Amino acid sequence: MAHVLAFLAGLFCANGIPHFTNGVSGRDFHDPALRRLFPNVPSPLFNVAWGLLNFAVASHCLAVSDVPGAAARPGPAAVLGFVFASIGLSIYFRRRAERVSGRATES
Repeated sequence: MAHVLAFLAGLFCANGIPHFTNGVSGRDFHDPALRRLFPNVPSPLFNVAWGLLNFAVASHCLAVSDVPGAAARPGPAAVLGFVFASIGLSIYFRRRAERVSGRATES
């Protein structure tokens, strides 16, 4: 179970980074589905909050995964979750940007 929680921590951390960095840079970015519940909040502010929420969930997952006396090390699973989400998000956002701009995929 520690490895599953560490993997999820990596996923949430990787998802939080683009939202947080674009938000603090003042740029509009892909808004999460929950955005429609808060239509008057500017996109950069919402994305900072969304990134911070992802970081909090990642931290909680890592804290809960550290079971006293357990021999398992969650570190590699967290890294694997981070890598998995980073690659998946990069593919998703490139395709989304190409759809929005009307360009065809070049691969």
